[in-house]
Formats: sequence, C-alpha cells, structure tokens
Amino acid sequence: MRAQRVYTLPNCTLGVMGLVNDQDVMHILTGFELHFFHDPRRIKGTREVLELLLKTVNVYSLAFQRGQEQITPISDMVVLEAENADTHKLTVKSIDPDAQQTQAEPIQVVLNTVQLFDLMESLDRLCTDELTLPDLTLNLSAPVQFRREQSVGWGSALAGLGVVLVAAVGLSFMPVPVPERTPAPERPVPTLPR
Repeated sequence: MRAQRVYTLPNCTLGVMGLVNDQDVMHILTGFELHFFHDPRRIKGTREVLELLLKTVNVYSLAFQRGQEQITPISDMVVLEAENADTHKLTVKSIDPDAQQTQAEPIQVVLNTVQLFDLMESLDRLCTDELTLPDLTLNLSAPVQFRREQSVGWGSALAGLGVVLVAAVGLSFMPVPVPERTPAPERPVPTLPR
C-alpha cells in the first residue's frame, strides 16, 4: 500500500512517499519532495538523491559547526557550499521519481543558517522515524576531504558560547552554604503599671 510521511519545520517540509507493509512500516521509497517556504520550487528525487542529500547536509553541517573547514562535494548530484558566514547554497540535480529522469537544470536554493538547521532537523526526524525507511542510516565510512577556510568567526562564537554554558551549569551545581541559625535575643516582657 502507498503512503506518505511528512516532516514539517518552520522553514521547510520534507515529504517521503513509498510502500508500507502490514505493520505500516515504509520499506520502499518511491520518491521524496523537499520544499523551502521562501522558494516556490520543489526538489524531488529518488532514494539515491535522498541519501546523497542526507550525507552532504550532515558532513557540511559538521564542518560548518567547526567553523574552520568546508567540504569537497561528495557528489555532483547534491552540493552544499558556503556563500558567506550566514548563507549556504544548496544545488540538487533533481530527479522526477515518476519519470526517472534528471531535470535539465539543477535547482539552487540559497539558505540562511536557520533554514539550514531546519533542513538538518527534517532529515534527522526522517532517520529517527522507526516507521519510515528503518534501514536509512547515515554512513560516513567514505573518506571526506576538508579544506581549511580563513574565517573561524562562527566556530569561535559557538566554542565561546559552549564554554559559557558549561561554566553556568557548573556554577548552578555548586553547593550553597546553609546559613547558621542564631537564636533571637530575649526580649523583656513588659509589665503594665498598676
């Protein structure tokens, strides 16, 4: 039986279509569609393109979070590269799953960092969904080549934020001394004049 699963975030929607078994588990992907709300075009593809997208986004995001490296593209089907400190260009040679042919022009979508993280989250939700493609895993066993970038501003900011957060959490667990209770001085009881 055919089914569709949709993962919606504030900036994008990832939908996967496939065949499900009696336990409602989708084992066969017939296609996927990725839509960013700021761009009217839709990226479509087969399982091969989805796996390349997953691997490319994960490797790129790890390099981006380090702040000092960018990746050499894994495949020319899916390329993700930095345009500047806060914009990233995703290029996908979209494949129409029904026609099984590559579109003439690749789709290029410029993403800001929040949109990139939403894309990461949608792919993560897909990978952790036990009812959808349980055999879909991120395989980073293939060597990934990195090249150094001059700018390390973003990575330094993340590292600094991490240090501050760890320090704040550490301080919150420090024991606070319990104040000693001192008895109140005795007050004389007033007597009423007779």
